[in-house]
Amino acid sequence: MKLSSRHFFLTVVLLTGVAPAQVATGTPLFGSFGGGPFDTVNLGNLNVHFAIPVLHKAGRGMPFTYDLSYDTSIWIPVVSNGVTQWQPVYNWGWRGQTEAKVGYVSYTLGSLICYYTVKGIKYVGSIHTWATNYVYHDAWGVSHPFPGTSNVWSGSGAGGCTLGTNNSVTATTTDGSGYTLNANLSSGKVTSRSGSVISPPFGGGSGAGTTTDGNGNQINVNGSGQFFDTLSSTTPVLTVSSAAPPTARTFTYTAPSGASAVFTMNYLQYTVKTNFGVSGVSEYGPLTNSLVSGVQLPDGSSYTIT
Repeated sequence: MKLSSRHFFLTVVLLTGVAPAQVATGTPLFGSFGGGPFDTVNLGNLNVHFAIPVLHKAGRGMPFTYDLSYDTSIWIPVVSNGVTQWQPVYNWGWRGQTEAKVGYVSYTLGSLICYYTVKGIKYVGSIHTWATNYVYHDAWGVSHPFPGTSNVWSGSGAGGCTLGTNNSVTATTTDGSGYTLNANLSSGKVTSRSGSVISPPFGGGSGAGTTTDGNGNQINVNGSGQFFDTLSSTTPVLTVSSAAPPTARTFTYTAPSGASAVFTMNYLQYTVKTNFGVSGVSEYGPLTNSLVSGVQLPDGSSYTIT
């Protein structure tokens, strides 16, 4: 591998106290920032954000822009079975293959089973499933939280188990960005202030998704990692391989010469363990994980992460 001068270090921001959600990432509006020219530091919370350009291409109504971006604030306290433990965010802070264009929605899913007993035999009366803590993660890594809870009930409701009312969530984000969410448990749409309708994947940054502007121009990605811009709905403008770490992931598009241009994201195995020392929150690890070690560019240069 040819190494260029693009070498940099990733520093995890250590925060005291237990936050109810992840530190704000990306470059939110009205924030105060420093750093540069490669990285941007949020002076309010010390999150560091950077992006590696892959493909910027003009389009009809909507240009196609795909960058590989990263945020250093990756640790959040997660409650599971009554135990709170530090856990890394989705994809260890790197934007996923769909998130880099249409974003994704994260949420907290819960369920409750109501039983009843007849002659000593236990039966399921109803099942209550709900989703809350909806957050839209936009194409630039900024998180937009929504209030509200969607509920789904199923079953007979026998034996005193009362079935509630199935409902969806329609809410406007609380951060002033103007995004509106309409979700039915684990699927739905996000509408921007300008009227663009986004159908992102729910639960993670990979999967099919679309963005449609007010004039009907559309950018979409299918479940195979193929992106289509406003100029073609049949020939992919970018293809992201489905390889899972530690196998290298490739990002391929057709260069003006007609040849394939390939970005390659490489991984190395690291043992990860936290040592935050926050009372009431268990540490993570030690566990072995595949973390990004570098990105090889089509011209042979590379970004090396140490």
